Amino acid sequence: MNGDLTQRAIETFTVPQAVIVWLQSLGLPRNAMWLSVGLITTLNALVFGISNILLPAEGALPRIFTSPLLFGIITGTGFILTIYALFYVGRTFGGFGSLDTVLVCLIWLQSLRLVVQFGLSIVMLVSPTLSVLLAFVASLVGFWILVNFVKEFHGFGSFFKATLVMIAAGLT
Repeated sequence: MNGDLTQRAIETFTVPQAVIVWLQSLGLPRNAMWLSVGLITTLNALVFGISNILLPAEGALPRIFTSPLLFGIITGTGFILTIYALFYVGRTFGGFGSLDTVLVCLIWLQSLRLVVQFGLSIVMLVSPTLSVLLAFVASLVGFWILVNFVKEFHGFGSFFKATLVMIAAGLT
């Protein structure tokens, strides 16, 4: 099982269409997917909170950067808005992805992001500078993966159109 998930994580970058087909084949009910959105949001806030405890930020920061609850509310809201924005804006641009496909794909991508966030939290304990560099690289890779997924699940013929959808959805 873990080997299969690791392989799927690699294929997310190398063969996104195969991963989308796999995700669709899971046939997850919509209520289970929405529960997954809540779980991933909660786990993200938990990792965020633990990171703040292990390595507190220096100086005064806005409340969002110190409160796991506020962080969770804002990221959860952003996650839900992203799901609907990519679905509706993609449809407006001629895409044909279903809400369930967009939902399961973004849950998968957020799950991978959670794993990366957890790993970066560990690296931060050893080398904060390296952690920041890796976070930047992960952001670039994440953007590239998201563009690929938008292209694939909406059936666009070009990365340009997928990027336009992301710009129109406010995700750049």
